[in-house]
Amino acid sequence: EAFAAVTEVLDGERWCAFLRGLPGIGKTHLAQGAADRWADTCRVVVFVSVPDFLARLKATFDDEQKAQYEPTWEGFAQAPLLILDDLGAEYRTSWAMSEIFRVIDRRYARRAPLIVTSNCPPEQLDKRVRSRLSPGEIVIQGVADRRKEFEK
Repeated sequence: EAFAAVTEVLDGERWCAFLRGLPGIGKTHLAQGAADRWADTCRVVVFVSVPDFLARLKATFDDEQKAQYEPTWEGFAQAPLLILDDLGAEYRTSWAMSEIFRVIDRRYARRAPLIVTSNCPPEQLDKRVRSRLSPGEIVIQGVADRRKEFEK
Protein backbone atom coordinates (compact mmCIF):
# COMPACT_ATOMS: atom_id res chain seq x y z
CA GLU A 1 0.00 0.00 0.00
CA ALA A 2 2.84 2.42 0.85
CA PHE A 3 4.69 1.60 -2.37
CA ALA A 4 1.48 2.17 -4.36
CA ALA A 5 0.87 5.52 -2.65
CA VAL A 6 4.41 6.73 -3.36
CA THR A 7 4.13 5.58 -6.97
CA GLU A 8 0.85 7.48 -7.33
CA VAL A 9 2.57 10.65 -6.08
CA LEU A 10 5.35 10.20 -8.63
CA ASP A 11 2.82 9.55 -11.40
CA GLY A 12 0.73 12.62 -10.48
CA GLU A 13 -2.28 10.58 -9.36
CA ARG A 14 -2.20 11.91 -5.79
CA TRP A 15 -0.51 14.93 -4.28
CA CYS A 16 0.98 13.38 -1.12
CA ALA A 17 1.95 10.22 0.67
CA PHE A 18 2.33 10.44 4.45
CA LEU A 19 4.20 7.33 5.57
CA ARG A 20 3.88 6.72 9.29
CA GLY A 21 5.06 3.86 11.48
CA LEU A 22 7.67 2.61 13.91
CA PRO A 23 11.36 3.44 13.43
CA GLY A 24 13.40 1.20 11.17
CA ILE A 25 10.63 -0.37 9.09
CA GLY A 26 11.56 1.18 5.75
CA LYS A 27 9.78 4.53 5.44
CA THR A 28 12.92 6.50 4.60
CA HIS A 29 14.15 3.71 2.34
CA LEU A 30 10.90 3.86 0.36
CA ALA A 31 11.08 7.67 0.20
CA GLN A 32 14.69 7.49 -1.03
CA GLY A 33 13.64 5.04 -3.72
CA ALA A 34 10.98 7.51 -4.81
CA ALA A 35 13.57 10.29 -4.94
CA ASP A 36 15.86 8.13 -7.05
CA ARG A 37 13.06 7.25 -9.48
CA TRP A 38 12.06 10.91 -9.78
CA ALA A 39 15.67 12.02 -10.33
CA ASP A 40 16.18 9.29 -12.95
CA THR A 41 13.78 11.23 -15.15
CA CYS A 42 15.95 14.36 -14.77
CA ARG A 43 13.49 16.07 -12.45
CA VAL A 44 14.55 17.96 -9.35
CA VAL A 45 13.78 16.49 -5.96
CA VAL A 46 14.50 17.98 -2.55
CA PHE A 47 14.95 15.31 0.11
CA VAL A 48 15.54 16.69 3.60
CA SER A 49 14.95 15.65 7.18
CA VAL A 50 12.61 18.01 8.99
CA PRO A 51 15.30 18.94 11.56
CA ASP A 52 17.70 19.77 8.69
CA PHE A 53 14.98 21.76 6.89
CA LEU A 54 14.56 23.91 9.99
CA ALA A 55 18.33 24.21 10.52
CA ARG A 56 18.77 25.44 6.95
CA LEU A 57 16.11 28.07 7.48
CA LYS A 58 17.65 29.12 10.81
CA ALA A 59 21.04 29.48 9.17
CA THR A 60 19.63 32.34 7.12
CA PHE A 61 18.69 34.33 10.24
CA ASP A 62 21.95 36.18 10.78
CA ASP A 63 22.26 39.69 9.41
CA GLU A 64 24.63 38.71 6.61
CA GLN A 65 22.29 36.08 5.22
CA LYS A 66 18.92 37.58 6.11
CA ALA A 67 18.15 38.17 2.45
CA GLN A 68 18.49 34.41 1.91
CA TYR A 69 15.57 33.36 4.14
CA GLU A 70 12.71 33.67 1.65
CA PRO A 71 14.68 32.27 -1.31
CA THR A 72 15.69 29.30 0.86
CA TRP A 73 12.13 28.78 2.06
CA GLU A 74 10.76 29.14 -1.47
CA GLY A 75 13.27 26.54 -2.68
CA PHE A 76 11.57 24.00 -0.43
CA ALA A 77 8.05 25.18 -1.18
CA GLN A 78 8.55 25.26 -4.95
CA ALA A 79 10.59 22.07 -5.42
CA PRO A 80 9.07 19.82 -8.11
CA LEU A 81 9.06 17.02 -5.50
CA LEU A 82 9.63 17.60 -1.79
CA ILE A 83 10.37 14.74 0.59
CA LEU A 84 10.29 15.62 4.29
CA ASP A 85 11.84 12.82 6.32
CA ASP A 86 11.25 12.32 10.03
CA LEU A 87 8.41 14.72 10.74
CA GLY A 88 8.12 14.92 14.51
CA ALA A 89 11.85 14.54 15.18
CA GLU A 90 12.31 18.32 15.29
CA TYR A 91 12.53 20.41 18.44
CA ARG A 92 8.98 21.71 18.70
CA THR A 93 8.89 25.45 19.02
CA SER A 94 6.11 27.67 17.77
CA TRP A 95 8.47 28.89 15.02
CA ALA A 96 9.31 25.33 13.94
CA MET A 97 5.66 24.28 13.88
CA SER A 98 4.77 27.41 11.94
CA GLU A 99 7.42 26.82 9.26
CA ILE A 100 6.50 23.16 8.86
CA PHE A 101 2.84 24.09 8.50
CA ARG A 102 3.70 26.89 6.11
CA VAL A 103 5.60 24.69 3.65
CA ILE A 104 3.08 21.83 3.82
CA ASP A 105 0.17 24.24 3.43
CA ARG A 106 1.77 25.85 0.37
CA ARG A 107 2.23 22.45 -1.24
CA TYR A 108 -1.30 21.39 -0.23
CA ALA A 109 -2.83 24.49 -1.84
CA ARG A 110 -0.99 23.77 -5.10
CA ARG A 111 -1.28 19.97 -4.83
CA ALA A 112 2.48 19.91 -5.38
CA PRO A 113 4.01 16.42 -4.95
CA LEU A 114 5.00 15.71 -1.35
CA ILE A 115 6.19 12.62 0.53
CA VAL A 116 6.47 12.78 4.31
CA THR A 117 7.78 10.15 6.72
CA SER A 118 7.22 10.04 10.48
CA ASN A 119 7.39 7.72 13.47
CA CYS A 120 5.49 10.26 15.52
CA PRO A 121 2.08 9.29 16.93
CA PRO A 122 -0.63 11.32 15.18
CA GLU A 123 -1.74 13.08 18.35
CA GLN A 124 1.74 14.64 18.67
CA LEU A 125 1.55 16.35 15.27
CA ASP A 126 0.21 19.84 14.73
CA LYS A 127 -3.52 19.53 13.99
CA ARG A 128 -3.29 21.73 10.90
CA VAL A 129 -0.44 19.67 9.46
CA ARG A 130 -2.20 16.40 10.28
CA SER A 131 -5.39 17.63 8.63
CA ARG A 132 -3.59 18.36 5.36
CA LEU A 133 -1.59 15.13 5.35
CA SER A 134 -4.32 12.77 6.54
CA PRO A 135 -5.76 11.96 3.09
CA GLY A 136 -2.34 10.59 2.10
CA GLU A 137 -1.64 8.77 5.36
CA ILE A 138 -0.42 5.20 5.15
CA VAL A 139 0.45 3.44 8.40
CA ILE A 140 3.22 0.98 7.72
CA GLN A 141 3.02 -2.04 9.96
CA GLY A 142 6.16 -3.64 11.25
CA VAL A 143 7.54 -4.92 14.49
CA ALA A 144 11.29 -5.06 14.10
CA ASP A 145 13.75 -2.26 13.54
CA ARG A 146 15.40 -3.52 10.35
CA ARG A 147 18.48 -1.40 11.04
CA LYS A 148 19.42 -3.87 13.79
CA GLU A 149 19.78 -6.56 11.12
CA PHE A 150 22.60 -4.56 9.55
CA GLU A 151 24.48 -4.14 12.83
CA LYS A 152 25.23 -7.86 13.05
